[in-house]
Amino acid sequence: TQSASTDANTLDDYEEGSWTPTVTSQLGSITTVSSSSGNYTKIGRLVSIRCNFVISNLGTGAGALIVNGLPFSAATITVGVAENASIGVVGAAETNAGTLFYISKYDGTTLIANNNYNASIVYFV
Repeated sequence: TQSASTDANTLDDYEEGSWTPTVTSQLGSITTVSSSSGNYTKIGRLVSIRCNFVISNLGTGAGALIVNGLPFSAATITVGVAENASIGVVGAAETNAGTLFYISKYDGTTLIANNNYNASIVYFV
């Protein structure tokens, strides 16, 4: 619970919690996302999220991954890294605003694979 203070040096907005990402594909559709979980830390306007999801059946999914359901609507996402268990660090995650972000290769090309993904994002609300 926020305890507002008039002192600019007082930390009065800190929160930790969990969230469940919803994963879809930019093109086609993913048949099975077998697990997804995430947690966050919010300090003032700065939100740091971590999430993991497993795509066990790709179906017709292609293009970038779209991760929906951020715990707080983003003004902008400033830092993002995604990692695929079999490929290593593969993508930047970014969006201009809203409750979702995209994961694609650094050059913006197709990324989706049947595998485990981890993403860590820092953004402002």
